[in-house]
Amino acid sequence: MIAKRIKSIICLLLVFSFLLKPSITLAAIEAYMLPGENNQHYEYNFAELLSSYNKKGLLWNNFYSRMMKHGVKAVYDNVSKLYIDFNALLQAYNKGTPVLAYTENSSATSIDPPPFLQVVSVENNKLIFTKKYLDPELHAFDDVNSAATTGEMITALEKHALTLELDLTDYHKLSPHCKNSVADHVIGQKPAEGYEAKEAIKAVFDTGVAAATAVLEEAVTAINNAASKDEMKTALCGKAQILGLSLTQYDSLSEENKNLVAEILLAAKPYGSFIAIRTAFNEAVNQALGKSINISYTDYNYTLQDMVAIQMSRSPQTDLYGGGWKDAKEEDVAYFVNPLNFYDPNYDGTSKDAIVINTDALRLRERPSTASATLANVYQNELYVIL
Repeated sequence: MIAKRIKSIICLLLVFSFLLKPSITLAAIEAYMLPGENNQHYEYNFAELLSSYNKKGLLWNNFYSRMMKHGVKAVYDNVSKLYIDFNALLQAYNKGTPVLAYTENSSATSIDPPPFLQVVSVENNKLIFTKKYLDPELHAFDDVNSAATTGEMITALEKHALTLELDLTDYHKLSPHCKNSVADHVIGQKPAEGYEAKEAIKAVFDTGVAAATAVLEEAVTAINNAASKDEMKTALCGKAQILGLSLTQYDSLSEENKNLVAEILLAAKPYGSFIAIRTAFNEAVNQALGKSINISYTDYNYTLQDMVAIQMSRSPQTDLYGGGWKDAKEEDVAYFVNPLNFYDPNYDGTSKDAIVINTDALRLRERPSTASATLANVYQNELYVIL
C-alpha cells in the first residue's frame, strides 16, 4: 500500500514536470506541505523538489524520508492560493481526474493551514529551514515581541503596521531620533510575557508617537524662537539630535562661518517642520564651506496609497518568505514602496564614494545572487555615486 502511494506521488511529480515549460500557461502546484513531529509542518517548493528529484539530491531525500514517516498533507495551488488536501487530490487523480482539472475546480477540498510552517530548501549543500507565517497577526506579534533593539523594533512596527492597525501618518513626520524613541518606548513597555493583543501595541505606539511629536515640536519651536545668532547657534547645537542634524561639518567651521549659518537660518524663519530646518541647515553649511548642491524634485502626483494600489494590481512577487517567489503581502509592498524607509536622513550633500564601471556591462540585481532579478544594466565608463 505504501509502495503504491509512493509510486503515485512520484508519478505526480513527473506529470507536473510539464508545468515547467514556459509555453504552457496553466495553474501550477507550487509546493507540498508535509506534517512532522511536535505538530510542525514543512513546505517544499515544487520546482526545487523536482530538480532535486531528478538529481536524487538532498532536498528530495529529506522530502522522501519525511513523506515515508508522515505522508503528504496538502499541495499549494498558486492560482487559488489554497492548500489543497493531498489525499483528496490523490483519490481524484487515481480515478482519472487530471491534477489541474481538480485544482481548478472550486469544489476541490482545501485545508485550513497552520499558523506557520517551515520552508525547506538547500543552500551550500545544507538543508535550510525558514519560518513562513500563514497568519499575519502571529507574524506581527512574533516580530514585535522578539525585537530587542531599536532597529529591530522599527522594522517590526513599520513592516506590520497594516496588520497591527497602526496609523503611521504622524510617525512618518518624526525625525530619525524621535522614531527611535517611539521604538524604545514600545520595547520598554513590553510585558514580560510579550504583547498579546494588537490593541495593546497600538496604545503604546500611539502614546510613544504623541510624546515624540511633542519633543520634536518643542525643538522646532526653539529654532523658530531664536532671535539672535547666539540663540540660533545654541538652539542648533542643543536640538541637533532631535532634529536629525549632522554637526560634523558644522563643527569644523570657523566662528565667523558658524555665525553665517546662524544668519541664514534666522533669515529663513519660520520653519514648519524638522525637514525644513534640516534642509536649510545643510544648505547653509555648504554655503559656508563654499560648496553648492543642486537638488531637484519631480512631483508625479501619486500618494503612497496610490503606488501601493498600483503595485498590488500587478501581483507583486517577493522571495522574502522562503521557498521561491511568492505573492507579496500588501503590508510588505507598502513598506518597500515607501522611500522614507530607505533614505539616509543624515545625508548632508557631502561627497560620497564613487564607482566607475570598467567592464562592458554590469547587471544590477535585486539581491547579491545571480538568481535574483536584474533591475537594470549599467555600462562602461558610467559614473555612479553611492548615497
